[in-house]
This record gives sequence, C-alpha cells and structure tokens, in this order.
Amino acid sequence: MFTDEKIFTRNGYFNPKNDVVWANNRNDANEYGGIHEREKYPASIMVALGATWNGITVPFFFQRGERLNGKTYLDELLPFYKMEGDRLFGHQNWGFQQDGASCHTDKSVQKWCKKISSFYFERQMAPKFARVESARLFDLEQYIQQRGSL
Repeated sequence: MFTDEKIFTRNGYFNPKNDVVWANNRNDANEYGGIHEREKYPASIMVALGATWNGITVPFFFQRGERLNGKTYLDELLPFYKMEGDRLFGHQNWGFQQDGASCHTDKSVQKWCKKISSFYFERQMAPKFARVESARLFDLEQYIQQRGSL
C-alpha cells in the first residue's frame, strides 16, 4: 500500500509559472482570470489516502485544525491503514511503502509497521533515492528476490 497525506485549502493551488493568462494588457488579463485573490488564513482540511493493486482506501479526514505528527500517525492513521489494507486484501499478504516524512520514520512507527505487516520496507532497507522525493521507485522485484518472499 502506497500512502500519502495532503492539505487542501479553500485557496486551491496556484503555480505562477504554469498558470499564465495571455493578454494584451493588465485589464484584459484581469477579465480573463488574471487576478488571484488569496485568503491569509484559508479554511483547510488534511486528507490521507492509500493506493493498492486491489483499489484505493476510503479517504481519512483529519479533524479541523489537526495536523500530522508521530502520535497522530501512530494512534489514528496507521490503524486506519491496517483496517483498509485488510479490507482490500482479505487474507493475502500486503505491506506498506511510505515516503521519508518524519512521522513515517519515527522508531515507534517503524516498529508498529514491522509488527503488523507481513511486508514492509524499513527505512534503512530502502535505497537512498527512495527516501527522498523522487519520481523513481527502487526495484521492488529485486528486493523481493533478495528477501526470498513477499
């Protein structure tokens, strides 16, 4: 199961490099959506989701103002992912793959994941490029062959 969390705000996402309006002058640009007003403290919500071969989890919505830290991740989110993984996979073996966020690499989180999951990439087992934000994923097939099983 690949998991991630995301904060959504009422402002949405604006990328000034990609969200370009072509116009002859500023007034024309404003008419075509060139003004991007933003709230200073917009309403926001944090959502977590897991994706697997067998489907995606239901979204996990955090409480208003709640943010992800080691305790929240261990006490609320991991049990949710476990329940959803069991629902999606039934009695099959399945496991977690996470990014290198600090709450994911916490020792107590690593211990919990290793205990409940039949297949889990411990932080020190993943190659260096798998621990940073990267479009590449390390060779899962090679890892399974070295380990001997899923």
